[in-house]
Amino acid sequence: MQGKYTAPLVGGLVTLLSSVSVNAAGLSLSQIATTESIAMAGVAGVTNNRDSSAMVTNPAGLTGIEDSSYLLGAQVIIVDAEFNNNLGDASSSSTTPIPHLSYAQRVNDKWVLGGSVHAPGGLGLEYKNGLFGANTPTVVNESAIEIVDFTFAAAYQLDENWSLGAAVIAQYASIDMQLLEGTSFANNLSDQDINFAFSLGAQYQLDNWLVGISYKSGSDHEFSYDGMFPAPSALTWPQIVDIGVSYQATERTQLSFSMNWQEWSASGDSLGYQYQDTYGVGIAIRHQLDEWVLMAGASYDSSPIDTAADRTIDLPLDSQWRIGFGAEKKIWGDKWLGIAYQYSDLGQADILMTGPGGINTLVEGSYSKNRAHFITASLRY
Repeated sequence: MQGKYTAPLVGGLVTLLSSVSVNAAGLSLSQIATTESIAMAGVAGVTNNRDSSAMVTNPAGLTGIEDSSYLLGAQVIIVDAEFNNNLGDASSSSTTPIPHLSYAQRVNDKWVLGGSVHAPGGLGLEYKNGLFGANTPTVVNESAIEIVDFTFAAAYQLDENWSLGAAVIAQYASIDMQLLEGTSFANNLSDQDINFAFSLGAQYQLDNWLVGISYKSGSDHEFSYDGMFPAPSALTWPQIVDIGVSYQATERTQLSFSMNWQEWSASGDSLGYQYQDTYGVGIAIRHQLDEWVLMAGASYDSSPIDTAADRTIDLPLDSQWRIGFGAEKKIWGDKWLGIAYQYSDLGQADILMTGPGGINTLVEGSYSKNRAHFITASLRY
């Protein structure tokens, strides 16, 4: 298996950085565990040139750092879902902690270097009382694909307008499936893998306008299991392109807009599913007071699955929209402490599973409740 590691250090970090295995959802997060990112719904990441977290969203933004920058973030994701189907109802909830760690240092008047650890997303679900409710046995009790990125970035100030950036990413992926719990056939399938990816970015500053573009390469992971049941043996994490613009409307107020494309069709191919590429769009505002920064934003991502017949009970992905708000307070010197909240609607996720030939309906239902609450606090300097 390509790049497989089982070292205790990696395992311990991944326990701490447990990426987003959201019940009845799939997320490739355009936002990270920082106050600004959650409050502005991930919209301003591609034009961020204020702190070390820029190496994750657009490494070119590191050139905005005058000397050094660190950012510590702590996030809790609370997911609440209810699946109503022809055989009964199933409900589920979970709470997941997500940290963010990043540091960047200016080397000279042209170069800035940095490193970070964060969770870019994940896929997963858990049916606590059985897929069909009433604690009935089901094939898939829990399914989780978790991703953690270790990023090393460099940024270069080309001239007074242009900045360029690049990053190398060591990506850890793990998969865990709990099958047929409560029966004599109960089985747990799990494995982990490390592979490498990269990102490229550029920013262009002209007067009150800042334009940013970033590209993250996909990465391929391979898994193997001991067990009687088949499970995904490969995962392709999608390529991502982000384009955004920020406009300094007044001395204190900045407006941001961004668009993104994610290659979920490749991820679907690796899992044996019919997925399509997704597109996202968002708007945000940032307002500076003397010792406060107020932020808000909203964004939307299209569904990687076109029809209910293509959606599966193990990964019931759908379109998502989110709205966030938050604030930062200068506490001493150049240190800012912030807190943010974001509400995310994870979609209705209609499911229609039929027998061979599409004749008999096995499972038909949708999620009457499928939402996530993001609560984040961060310290930046």
